[in-house]
Amino acid sequence: MNREFTLFLIRILSATAVLTVLGWILFTFIVPEMYLHILPWMLVFFLTVTLLTYFLQHSAKKNMRRFTHISMIASVLRFIIYSTFAFIYLYLRPENAVVFVVSLAVCYIVYTVTEVCCLSKVKNNTKT
Repeated sequence: MNREFTLFLIRILSATAVLTVLGWILFTFIVPEMYLHILPWMLVFFLTVTLLTYFLQHSAKKNMRRFTHISMIASVLRFIIYSTFAFIYLYLRPENAVVFVVSLAVCYIVYTVTEVCCLSKVKNNTKT
């Protein structure tokens, strides 16, 4: 495993740990009645999708045209995967919509920002 991917793995696992601790504090001490049993699985789901899309994009870093193409495809696939996940959950459990949507948005923002920050460093090291 190369250095850039290892650094990304450390950052994304750190982000997951921070979200886990914050979620535990929030849903244990502040609003325990709003806890959803899907939240730990949502973290695993976002972590897995982010690792896969990062790996795809990172593998194309030497060719800027290919990198751009794969990044666009990864963004569309990620959107479709997350939307499908959200629609299915909201269809099955509409009573938990607010907590679910807020949790989904927080995960999306944290994982996407982490990925983009790491990929922008990779992109800066490539040649067009």
